[in-house]
Amino acid sequence: MNTKEELVSISWVDHHRRSAELAGALGVIPHFIRSDSRLLPIRYLRQWIRTRRVLASRPKAVLVMQPPVLSLACAYLHTRRGTTLIGDLHTGTFRDPRWKWSAPIVLAVLKRRGFAVVPNESLAKLCRDAGVPVVVSHGYLTSFDHKAHSVVPKAVAPDTSFVLVPLAFAYDEPIDEILEAARRTPQLTWVLTGKAPKSVVTSAPRNVILTGYVSKEEYSGLRASASVVVAATTAEDTMQSAGYEALAAGSPLVTSPTKVLTDYFGDAALYATGKASSIAEQVSFAFENRSPLANRMAALREKRIAEQDDAILLVKQWIST
Repeated sequence: MNTKEELVSISWVDHHRRSAELAGALGVIPHFIRSDSRLLPIRYLRQWIRTRRVLASRPKAVLVMQPPVLSLACAYLHTRRGTTLIGDLHTGTFRDPRWKWSAPIVLAVLKRRGFAVVPNESLAKLCRDAGVPVVVSHGYLTSFDHKAHSVVPKAVAPDTSFVLVPLAFAYDEPIDEILEAARRTPQLTWVLTGKAPKSVVTSAPRNVILTGYVSKEEYSGLRASASVVVAATTAEDTMQSAGYEALAAGSPLVTSPTKVLTDYFGDAALYATGKASSIAEQVSFAFENRSPLANRMAALREKRIAEQDDAILLVKQWIST
């Protein structure tokens, strides 16, 4: 099967690293479909219409990022019965309070028309229990050339050593504890990306730089320049995009001690509980031991690349059958 002609990738967001890399690994350009309307019904209606236009090409298979369930519903209703639907199921499908109600619908659709791709074994078990065929693909690591990325937000001074904390300010991120950890380490500069709510802006200590939304070029520059990356979550089954990005870049990582994350990163990463004292302690240690930690991440990267290639090959085989 020529996936460049017969597979379509749909994501109802501005951009998502995992979805982009998964589509790229399968040989297709992802369609990131987003509306800027402030009214949710109008936003979803516009995304539905644009998705329907993309599906007019009558692909044999559609890779659909989840959530939201509406994008999968659109693919289900506007493709032929023989079209394979592949659910790129993110943790929010099962854990996000806004969307976990729809997980049974997502699984029922995929059981009938396709299969799932998930980032970890914990979510794979949920799929198998529902009778849905599933492939575990943690993410698709790509080469990252530090020298090719030098643009950083103006708020970050050149040659600054800093802790990079990529955030969505989502339900599972311990924001208050991260801010307190920064307050306890005044010798370090913390760079927090994402649109911070007013409460964070007013309470952030002086050694925290809030960048707001950044361009892809600026974010790549931050990845290239970061001394340490923090990827924290309170959700047990969540794999962290920031963690994958740290692995790809070979950057020292401090993340959360969940089973999913400890299984994936092993001794290549450091682990901090959701408490400020633990985050501050582990980040400080990471700064002091950057070189050996970077070497561990580089070694793990080679192992994970071999695993991901096997997973992508299986996805391609399932699409072809």
